[in-house]
Amino acid sequence: ETTNRCNLDCIMCERRLEQPDDLMSREIFDACINRLAYGYAAIEVSGLGEPTLCKDFPYHATSIYNEGKVLYFPTNGYGIAKTAVLDSLKDSDDTRVSFSLDAATQDTYGRVRPDKKGRPGDFDLVVKNIRNFKHAKPNARLQVAFVGAGYNIDEFPDVVRLAIDLGATNTNFSWVRCWAISPEENSLRFRQDQTLR
Repeated sequence: ETTNRCNLDCIMCERRLEQPDDLMSREIFDACINRLAYGYAAIEVSGLGEPTLCKDFPYHATSIYNEGKVLYFPTNGYGIAKTAVLDSLKDSDDTRVSFSLDAATQDTYGRVRPDKKGRPGDFDLVVKNIRNFKHAKPNARLQVAFVGAGYNIDEFPDVVRLAIDLGATNTNFSWVRCWAISPEENSLRFRQDQTLR
């Protein structure tokens, strides 16, 4: 977890219970990489935060590649457009990026992924950034992630279609654990009418 900072305030995120705001130092990162250099084929840079917000992201990517490892990281897609971030990524299978989308429309995306000031997230911008990433790094693996809940499950088929259109290698589905919202309304455990069709 190179950072636990985030630029969004997603309704299903456990960060709503606690708002950490910290970055990993280069010294700690280097110590982690040294320990992971043997026996692992890939290193995931993730956690509670948005990895691309870390000012040292290009350093992290370069260090992982220099160890001959695959770099994997999830992202909300906003920071991937930064020149320093994009330029630091290899155009090869050694780069695997999972874009968290969770919606197929601006209305749903805006509600699920608001920014820190409560303004709706920008679905069109994220889709544009994913397209630009795929154009710039056509040989990298692109995944679209979908966290399903009562408020967005109907859009999952459209997200799969969008992922195909974006050139994604796969779509990853998981269910919301409802850290910050009412489980009875939104957890798929209570929405069998929607999930068993």
